Formats: sequence, structure tokens, C-alpha cells
Amino acid sequence: MKESTKNPTKPFWFQVHKIFTTTLCACFGLYFISLFIPFTSSYSQFPLQVVRCGHLPVIVNSADQYKIPGDPGYQVGFFTEKFVCTEQEALQEGYSRL
Repeated sequence: MKESTKNPTKPFWFQVHKIFTTTLCACFGLYFISLFIPFTSSYSQFPLQVVRCGHLPVIVNSADQYKIPGDPGYQVGFFTEKFVCTEQEALQEGYSRL
């Protein structure tokens, strides 16, 4: 009769290490992918703000200046910091018109 040889189980630390490494790689992978998904930037916030305001929002840039719809150069950019619904809101928060 042939004795069955059992596969030796891996040590506990190896299993923990494998789970940790897999989780870490998954987190870095998701972070890398999120850099290219628009939900992480102002470009993706713009449509949400249009829905929230019910019209095109006022765009505030990183220099604390704002543009209202119809202004030349009214567009979302990399330096778009915030959106507000009205010009009055922008003025109340201390922003100046560009």
C-alpha cells in the first residue's frame, strides 16, 4: 500500500505575506487607474455641478478668481479649484472676477 504524501501547508507568515502583497498591489493599481478616471478631477465634477446648480456653474480657479458662463475663456481647466452656483456666492466667499 502506497503512503499518501500530503502537500505540506505553507507557514502562516507566508500566507499573510501573500495576502498583504496582493492587497498592496491592488491598492497601487487602483490608485494608478484613478489618476486617469475623470471622477478624480475637476473635469468630472463639472457635470455634477451643472446638475446640482441647474445651470452652468461659476468656475473658481486656484488664484481665487472666477469666471461666469459667457465670459471669454470660460472652461474647466487643471487649475479649476471650485464651483459655485451663482456670482453672488463667489463674491460672498471673497473671490474676484477675472
